[in-house]
Amino acid sequence: STSRSRAHATRTGTPVASRLAAWDEVVALVTAMGRRGRGLFQLAPERSTELAALADFQARLRDLAVTSGRPVTFMVGGQDEQLDTVARVVAAGGAATGQVHVRGFENVFGFRTALPFDRLERWREVRSRPLDAQRRLLEDEAVRAALIDEAEHGDYGEAIGAEVRAPDFDAITIVDGAEPERTVAAAAAARDLRPVELMIHLALASDFDQLFRQPLSDTSPEQVLRALRHPHTVIAASDSGAHVSQILDSNIPTWFLAHWVRDRGAFTWPEAIHMLTGRPAAVWGLEGRGTLRPGSHADVVVLDPETVVSEPPRVVNDLPDGGPRLAQGATGIHAVIVNGTLTLEGGRATGDTSGRLLR
Repeated sequence: STSRSRAHATRTGTPVASRLAAWDEVVALVTAMGRRGRGLFQLAPERSTELAALADFQARLRDLAVTSGRPVTFMVGGQDEQLDTVARVVAAGGAATGQVHVRGFENVFGFRTALPFDRLERWREVRSRPLDAQRRLLEDEAVRAALIDEAEHGDYGEAIGAEVRAPDFDAITIVDGAEPERTVAAAAAARDLRPVELMIHLALASDFDQLFRQPLSDTSPEQVLRALRHPHTVIAASDSGAHVSQILDSNIPTWFLAHWVRDRGAFTWPEAIHMLTGRPAAVWGLEGRGTLRPGSHADVVVLDPETVVSEPPRVVNDLPDGGPRLAQGATGIHAVIVNGTLTLEGGRATGDTSGRLLR
């Protein structure tokens, strides 16, 4: 929000502020952490198009980090003003770390999860039915024409958070393993179809398994790379755990290694491995993690640098209520060892686990 902040106190047992906490509440929580001399705090930075408002937030955050002595971390989407906020805190003597993604934020969606059109009246009626009933309706020429017309001219309102955005067919891409992925607009033009018509055809032809991507923000690869190379950032900006049917970030490490390291050569392999292991462990204070040395936890990933790559995403219905979530495997990951126990071998889970529930 432009006027309030979301704050989370971590590794302290401190109560968590609401997602619309007043600044006084944030100050009270962080000051208490400062008195105890432990923990770091995370918040969603205030955003504003007004330079005066941005400068005011940066000054308040800088002063709070310096006076409390506690490190601050927040998500940086590649925007220069957010990287500037990190730099201003550090320059004043505070500790700040920006959490960065390895690509632009995006929705992954399809008929088995959620569609941009689901907010529209005719679409909502069709989508409320089982998939076999949806197929019969979509195959009806009159129904399909009405749905296409509504999708092209309907009022989508404003999306909040990770909700699927109103469709931008020049930005929506078809998830089919092609590199680069084709946009819906371009693929539809090549087949002399309207974009929504093409999406329906692809869905029906794949028994509704076809997935699509659409960016959540206008972030260029240059912005992403600049954020990744910043001295005070860490790869950590994933929200997929909270939005399991809308965002697919579980392949962040695999995509980073395949794209930025092997294909683009933007980082060396030692640099990249440290960015995924030792660097986040140091930032979050996870002792005994992120390093291969005597006394550390035996957490090891064995991978092939030449072949490591993300597999195509898919939808599975394995939540406790049978609900859908996005899942994605990887090729080139030979083994995963957690606390000395082999948990994944040859791309398959062994069933052996060594973790325990922390309360």
